[in-house]
Amino acid sequence: MLKAKTSWEEGFLGRSRVCARRAAVILIRAWLDSLQIQYPNVDGFRLLLWALENENLPHGSKERLSHLVQRVDENYNLPAGISIIDDVNSLLEYLSIELEKE
Repeated sequence: MLKAKTSWEEGFLGRSRVCARRAAVILIRAWLDSLQIQYPNVDGFRLLLWALENENLPHGSKERLSHLVQRVDENYNLPAGISIIDDVNSLLEYLSIELEKE
């Protein structure tokens, strides 16, 4: 996530989004592994899509995750009000709390 934040601050928005998505993939895999949930052996983006459809993903984290798979517009921008860095940080907090409950 540090690389995502640094890239964002330096104006490399595309790199920042890629780094944030990679961090989310690592988080999702760790969370699924901790719960011993089988998941497909696919690339990171497809894993994020799969996780969105998975019934085990806590409801509160689905909106955050959905931001990570949204397409950019013709100017390479996400919709207004979406910060995937904030979304990944929230996802980290939410899934960590879920892990602590179990």
